[in-house]
Amino acid sequence: MTGKSRHGRRLRGALAALGLTLPLAAPVQAANCAGPAEEAAVYVRVLQSDLMVAALTCNARHHYNAFATRFQPELIRHGQALNGFFSRLYGARAEQKLNGFVTYLANDASMRSLAIGGDYCRRANAVFDTVLALDPSELGAFSTARLAAATPPRRIACTAGERIVVSDE
Repeated sequence: MTGKSRHGRRLRGALAALGLTLPLAAPVQAANCAGPAEEAAVYVRVLQSDLMVAALTCNARHHYNAFATRFQPELIRHGQALNGFFSRLYGARAEQKLNGFVTYLANDASMRSLAIGGDYCRRANAVFDTVLALDPSELGAFSTARLAAATPPRRIACTAGERIVVSDE
């Protein structure tokens, strides 16, 4: 078996187990406002927020710390792309808008953890195991694929009120 087919099977299995980490659909209809690198940066931030909430909810801080250490260069790179995306969209208001978006993601992840209930921590630990097995170079593709695998698929959208959301297609 080749490394690529092992990776593909691992990714498909992981995506099937990731129901707890897929953002809820936001009720918007808007044009896509992000390029591929910006979209990957947003999706990495969604994953990071999901894992942060899982770490706090499930007393799995050691897993989150391992994630942050293993993927630090990728998190920095995607964070810079996310800052650039918000700067392009919001100019002088970028920092305020980005802080609001990160808060929105954390609140959304927390609400989903409550909705899932008793199975949440088992599922969260499976997500940590999958993510920590990735090569750091795979983080952006994995983060994008997990949202594309949602039903319905998710994408980045800007609403008329200038709010960036992860939305149904």
